[in-house]
Amino acid sequence: MGSSYYQIDEQGQIRFLIRVLTEDTALKAGLRQQNWFGHGSVMMRREAVLDQGGYDERFTYAQDYDLWLRLSERFSIANLEEPLYCWRASASCISQSKIKEQEYFAGLARKNAAARANPRKSAGQSEITSTAPLVSVIVPTYNRPEMLVPTIQSILEQTYKDHEIIVVNDCGLEVENIVAWLNSRQNITYVRHGRNRGLAAARNTGIKLARGKYLAYLDDDDHFYPHHLETLVTFLETSDYRVAYTDALRALQVKQHGRYITVERNLIYSHDFDADRLIVENQFPVLCLMHEKACLDQAGLFDESLTTHEDWDLWIRLSFHDKFFHIKKITCEFSWREDGSTMTSAKRLDFARTMEIIHAKYQQHLRDKPHIMELQRQFLQQQKKALGLSVTRAWGEAAALNPTHPRLLELTQGRIPAEDGAAPSLPGRGQGGPRSKPAEAPASIIIPVFNNLELTQNCLESIWEHTPPELFELIVVDNGSQDGTSAFLERLAAKGKIRLIANATNLGYARPATRGPGPPGATTSSCSTTTPW
Repeated sequence: MGSSYYQIDEQGQIRFLIRVLTEDTALKAGLRQQNWFGHGSVMMRREAVLDQGGYDERFTYAQDYDLWLRLSERFSIANLEEPLYCWRASASCISQSKIKEQEYFAGLARKNAAARANPRKSAGQSEITSTAPLVSVIVPTYNRPEMLVPTIQSILEQTYKDHEIIVVNDCGLEVENIVAWLNSRQNITYVRHGRNRGLAAARNTGIKLARGKYLAYLDDDDHFYPHHLETLVTFLETSDYRVAYTDALRALQVKQHGRYITVERNLIYSHDFDADRLIVENQFPVLCLMHEKACLDQAGLFDESLTTHEDWDLWIRLSFHDKFFHIKKITCEFSWREDGSTMTSAKRLDFARTMEIIHAKYQQHLRDKPHIMELQRQFLQQQKKALGLSVTRAWGEAAALNPTHPRLLELTQGRIPAEDGAAPSLPGRGQGGPRSKPAEAPASIIIPVFNNLELTQNCLESIWEHTPPELFELIVVDNGSQDGTSAFLERLAAKGKIRLIANATNLGYARPATRGPGPPGATTSSCSTTTPW
């Protein structure tokens, strides 16, 4: 079990919130692509670590990633959404100074995991790789298994074959057997949320698992025409644009004899890109658009606080950094059913509420564009009138979403600011000093160290300050420090504040971390002091 965590700088200031996958199935799929655990946030059962033989000492770097992969093959794993750990990024930390070595050993960990999963393939067959860019198609689904089949089939029938499909079940009816039946090409990843988290969260889970250069989106009751992906990839690969969209038909469906029949198709959206108009109203359905995954580094993910219009909200943020290109070609269709069984028709009453929130959310971008604000007012009135709602513009909930609100800064800048706008400092150091622990503790915190006395002190003080002493014991493994760290640790050990394992030379990370686990039944947590090895 790990958690989300903060990245801090060398002065201890919080700079970023690192969000992670949280649920077992998503994590197990995600770990095949990258590490989703912050090492110091993780707590493991001692018997699970010993079952897997601990850290592999053959790994000079990425030992933790290798261990998470092996643990995930035998046990359930999870992350908490709440950030419980601060990771220091400095010029001397391994992630910065040894990035090439880290990448090599991380790749080796993935290769070994793939070999364990499919020993026959790894033993004799070499994979044929394509130079074409991979497209990740994200398919959220919820309680519509009968509609999911043709949706996935429409992706499998694409003329552009270099794609993967990520199906995210938002805690609805089980569809794993359906996905497995369709997965003859082994290009579908299936994950299931442990609770219903909403459409934005489902898409975000898919994004985090995506390996492709490009991202496309398809709801579980809509369809791509065979040339959809090829049309968009061909344009993006031969132009300077990173975002493009096509046109889609709306398929009006009615229920006849227990099944839905399409009775009419029409084109209701076909707008050339206009950034100002986009901030007034959405210009195209979600399935029309494809963008580079790298665009999200600046724009952020889907806003999970929005129950509708989450796609429009993301398009607005993408438009702040990229121009979109409109390909005037019909390449897909989305369904519309008046009985409320489509994603759009089911929440029409919520549309006006979230529309008002989004208009308020980006007011700071319209300070010198009063005509756009007037267009927003008129459009909102039209929508409310059509729904039979009051046309009075009462910002209500949206009023809280002002331009300096921390939530908005997090979305647009990818960081967690303090409420006064400055980055918050970590809690004060040394209040009360080290606290004694009981004879037996349920958790053993293992801290391998090598030099960097100040960072070692800071790490220990943060534990003593924030964690009840009855919950843990501290096991510090000194790798032959030569800067006063050894003497400092010996004094703490003499006072009974820590258990000290002293190595005469630097043995790297894996061996000290494996030597540390405490008494039988204890859980184990590892906390690195970001010391260069």
